[in-house]
Amino acid sequence: LKCRIYMGIKDIKRQNPNVFRMKLMGAEVISVKNGSGTLKDACNEALRDWSASYKTSHYMIGTAAGPHPYPTIVREFQRIIGKETKRQIL
Repeated sequence: LKCRIYMGIKDIKRQNPNVFRMKLMGAEVISVKNGSGTLKDACNEALRDWSASYKTSHYMIGTAAGPHPYPTIVREFQRIIGKETKRQIL
C-alpha cells in the first residue's frame, strides 16, 4: 500500500527520527514549504492532493484537525491508546 505523508518543513526538522522511520517503511514524505511550513499548511496540502485524487486515494490524519469526521476518528482511536496505557499503569 503506497503512503504519501505531508509534513511541514519545520515539523520534518523537529521529527527527523520519525521521518527516517517512515521512509524506512516505504512512505513518501512530502515536505511542505508553503505558508509557515507547519502542520496547518501540511493539512491544507494533503487535502488539496486528496480532493484532486479522491477516486483512487484516502485521506487519513493523525491529529485532531481537518473537516468532520476526521477529528472524531482521531479522538476515538487515541482514546483506545489512552485507556490501554492507563490500564497498564494501574
